[in-house]
Amino acid sequence: MIMRMLLICFFISLCCVSANAQIGFNKSFDFSEAGLAFSSLEYNGDHTISIYGNLINTNLKHGLLFTSFDTLGNLLDYKVEYDSLDDVFTLVYPNSFIKLADDSGYAGVGAFLYREFGYLAIYNKDGSIQRFVEYNDPNTLTDYYIEIIELSDGFFILGDKQLNDYHTHIFLMKTDKEGNKLWEKLYGHPTRRNGFGSIVKVNDNEYVIGGATTTIPPFPQLVYNTSNFYVIDSLGNLKSSWTSQPSTTDMGVGYGMHRTEQGGLIYATNELYFGPPNNVYERKLKVIERDSDYNIVNEQTYGTFRPSNFLRNFKKVSDGFLVLGQRVFPLPPPGIARGSMLKINSNADSIWNYLDTAFTFATNLLYDAVELPSGSIIACGYSRTTNPLKDWAWLVKVSKDGCMDTLNCFPVSSIEAIKVEKQVKIYPNPASDFIYLDLPEGERAEYQLYDLTGLLIKSGLQSDSKIDISGLPPGGYILQIRARDRVSSKKIIKI
Repeated sequence: MIMRMLLICFFISLCCVSANAQIGFNKSFDFSEAGLAFSSLEYNGDHTISIYGNLINTNLKHGLLFTSFDTLGNLLDYKVEYDSLDDVFTLVYPNSFIKLADDSGYAGVGAFLYREFGYLAIYNKDGSIQRFVEYNDPNTLTDYYIEIIELSDGFFILGDKQLNDYHTHIFLMKTDKEGNKLWEKLYGHPTRRNGFGSIVKVNDNEYVIGGATTTIPPFPQLVYNTSNFYVIDSLGNLKSSWTSQPSTTDMGVGYGMHRTEQGGLIYATNELYFGPPNNVYERKLKVIERDSDYNIVNEQTYGTFRPSNFLRNFKKVSDGFLVLGQRVFPLPPPGIARGSMLKINSNADSIWNYLDTAFTFATNLLYDAVELPSGSIIACGYSRTTNPLKDWAWLVKVSKDGCMDTLNCFPVSSIEAIKVEKQVKIYPNPASDFIYLDLPEGERAEYQLYDLTGLLIKSGLQSDSKIDISGLPPGGYILQIRARDRVSSKKIIKI
């Protein structure tokens, strides 16, 4: 009798442990169709999530997808909207879908592939479309609708527009609650390619738009980019702007920018590299924090340079931020593009790193994520397989520690530990004639030297491990050094 009771207690405890251990999931979906992709999602507060994406049916017709899941990953319902002219709804962006503040439904934006202009879809709570508005702009060649934010009296819709002179500009459109266009503004450098990154609200009459500009000279010359910030009022009027110095490593502001407690900005981006040994453009994840004057006060890079590393989103959670996208590693299986979700604290230090695939031999991306009241995280994306050639919708849930299984939970993925790159050692400081760099023999580094107002004083590629500052007036300067696997930004004193 005692033995029987012990066995019963053992099995009960085993079942409880197993139930507590499996708190996450990794699921892919095709709904028996030709292809699916999830791009943006919202938590509804009732143990359900709603997801915005695309569907290709068995007749190869492209539709706009709205789905509902519970937080255990079970499909509740889905609806598909097809274009009356059989156009293609282009893949939506991670911040292109929002839950309305009055809990009456949702709103999403995107663009048509062939007609090349944008749309706004306003959904009822059950996912049926209440209103669909198309915005045909005869003065542009191609429109990219990227982000929507709700206002008390309407919406801001933002993205990029390619004008008839082939230059791309950032646009901001204001609509009323029904989606009727009220006004539109364009921002950007008149002779460079401008790209929208994200927008953040300062107060009811001030917003900051972040983005980038680029010029692409003939291959294999380097690309020179800048980070750009536009401060606007609630009517879209430009109050001020700021542009960084052109750089071969800057990729501007990515999808996701947030205000810091100190009144500055923090955002994620990619750092760019072109050079040996592969002589192709490669990227790695980067987070930058700027003060209210746009000076960099903290920057961290993570992982290594790879051609197929992509940032897709930067989300605020209760105790830090999530950096989402795709990263590729040479470890077995070789060259697999894994979905990436990195959690960092407010100082940009990595807390945990989740790397996974829906299918091993596929391209896997994570686009967007929501935090549940428990601290668990649900992320969405897609996986493109080659055999068969198909897009699969992808849904992942992890605990607050970045794990699916709490019995085997490690705060950093075993695939590759993510790390902040080593800093380049700079000495002496203060200095009078030369600044020396601790570089291996033969290694080259790119440097940029700024005065304390942000003005670029000198720059170049350094191969002899020293920088001549003898001709500079005494004072303080900011020296930024980028080598292949190291980065450093430091204030130096010239005496």
